[in-house]
Amino acid sequence: MACIVQSCCCGCTLRTGSLVVAILSLIGSIYNIVSGAIGAVAGIPAAWGTVVASAVALIIAIMLLIGIQKNNRSLVMAWVWINSILIVINIALAITLIALGGIAMGVSFLIAYLISIYFIVVVYSFANVDLQGPVNMA
Repeated sequence: MACIVQSCCCGCTLRTGSLVVAILSLIGSIYNIVSGAIGAVAGIPAAWGTVVASAVALIIAIMLLIGIQKNNRSLVMAWVWINSILIVINIALAITLIALGGIAMGVSFLIAYLISIYFIVVVYSFANVDLQGPVNMA
C-alpha cells in the first residue's frame, strides 16, 4: 500500500504543495543548467553531463507543472515514477559514497533524498486524492 497524505507539510492543499514542488524543481534545474554550463565553459568536460541531466530534469518539471495546471494525471504520475526511480539510484550512490569514506557528504545527500521522497509522496497524493482516485501499483 502506498503512502498518501491529505495535505502538504505547511497545511496547504496537495495541489498547492505539488505546485511548490514543480516550481522548486524548475528553479533547481535552471540553476544546475547554468552552473553546469559555466563549469563546462571553464574547461570541466564532465560538467556537460550536469547540463544534459538538468535539461532532462527541467523537461520533467515542466511536465509536472503542465499536469497540475491541466489536471492531467498521466503527466503528474510520469513525474512521480521518474523521480522515484532516480531517488532509488541516488540513494544507492549515496550509500556507495558513504562506503568509500565520504560519510558527511553521503549523509547530507541521504537527508536531501528524504526530503525529495516527501515531495514525491505529496505529488503522488495529489494525483490519487485530487485527480481521479488510486493508481494500479502492480
